[in-house]
Amino acid sequence: MTLNRKGKTVRNLAFCVLLGVLLHALMGFPPCTVRAMCRQFQASRLLAGEIEPLHVRHERYGYSGDWVYRVRTFILAKSGETYASFLYSRNLLQNEIDYHYTPKIEQNALCAAWNGTIYAAGPFAEADSAILEIEAELRNRDKVLKSKTFTIAGERLENGVFGFPYSLDMLGGGLSGWAPEDLPDELSLYNISRLWYGDYWDEDGGHGIRHADLPCVLTLYDGSGRELERYDLSIDNYEIFFS
Repeated sequence: MTLNRKGKTVRNLAFCVLLGVLLHALMGFPPCTVRAMCRQFQASRLLAGEIEPLHVRHERYGYSGDWVYRVRTFILAKSGETYASFLYSRNLLQNEIDYHYTPKIEQNALCAAWNGTIYAAGPFAEADSAILEIEAELRNRDKVLKSKTFTIAGERLENGVFGFPYSLDMLGGGLSGWAPEDLPDELSLYNISRLWYGDYWDEDGGHGIRHADLPCVLTLYDGSGRELERYDLSIDNYEIFFS
């Protein structure tokens, strides 16, 4: 039977849909929506209860030689009293958890950082503003050589989510050979999270950066400026400088 023009169009569209379904299946059915990403993450972490996204941030990026942009999706989500942060990376039809960012799961409240913003998520519906204090310590074994506290005013991003921006300006190579205790005191949070926690381990100057939990105090306020509650949280220094 010879198809007319309309019939050929319908046939070609059906073929394209079938081809798309087959490609999607061959890739392991990657999630296409934020809620699908949340459900996949929930299943991989065996989280109980229904999971819902609280805040979503999309950013495009590309590597040298790429002919299309990739997209990273940073998600803050909640399942019951459990809060989580995780990152997905999409390249064309492929979309999977990006383990360059280590997923975080916390009970009652969460503090997480990604690419210039520290996020606090929790039962903060009654709060209109927030202040986050982050303490960094320079140690030599068990001795504290110096400490510094950073105070950042937050912006309410969603119901129960505040964002605290910080600078991503990196110091030039001029200070790379300095001993950490001799570095200037006016270093930014981003640079302190990297330079104060370096462990030199070979004679050629090679070094690694150790993980450290930086204590954080989150203070919530209502519209009149009255303090509502304080939360003792923490954040890994890698989250701050490794985006």
